[in-house]
Amino acid sequence: MKAEARKRLWFPGVDAALDRVAGACTVCAALRPAPPHAPLAPWPLPPHPNSKNSTTDKSPAELVFGRSLRSRLDLLNPNAPSSSTSTDLTQTVARKQSLQAKHFRGVLRPEFKDNDLVWITKNTNNNKVNWLEGIITKKIGNLMYSVYVPQLNGEVTRHMDQIRKRLSSPISSATGEDQDWDPDVIPDVASPATTHPEPATHREGEGEATTVLEPAAATPPGTPETDH
Repeated sequence: MKAEARKRLWFPGVDAALDRVAGACTVCAALRPAPPHAPLAPWPLPPHPNSKNSTTDKSPAELVFGRSLRSRLDLLNPNAPSSSTSTDLTQTVARKQSLQAKHFRGVLRPEFKDNDLVWITKNTNNNKVNWLEGIITKKIGNLMYSVYVPQLNGEVTRHMDQIRKRLSSPISSATGEDQDWDPDVIPDVASPATTHPEPATHREGEGEATTVLEPAAATPPGTPETDH
């Protein structure tokens, strides 16, 4: 009676007022010992055959057939039914993590070793993504690597997300375009102590005193050249 009254009207102290009215009602006092018997209300049907019941956590199809009803969409992406019917949160989380590690490789990151052949991104001023051949020299911290680039004859630093594995292949010849780097992104070059093969020097004569031709020093801009 209180619930029906609160559906229509509510005010502070409505329960106490209803108790006073019920205590003074002679009809209510006569019918209270023998309430009428009513049939049990059936459990309402779920909106969908695969809808789970809040008590059993199973759908009607699972209770009858032991599995969920499949549709045409399930035929396009069939999945094996889970053998575990437990609602334990720990098992559910473990199963989801296992699927994530299988399909998305979890949070595993690629690892590179010294002297690994790799491709690295070429950072230029344009929005194009270009790749250069490189060789891993050392690891810097947890995510950074120092890479020797033969086309530049120097080392650059790259994040592991900017490095890809490379199969054995001949090193491409350096071109003027490959030297166009963004100095704000790659400011570092190889130090003189870096142990890498130096460019081959031209030697003249055989059986004579060996003469090594060194490159001429660059002339500063604006300096007039003098005849020797």
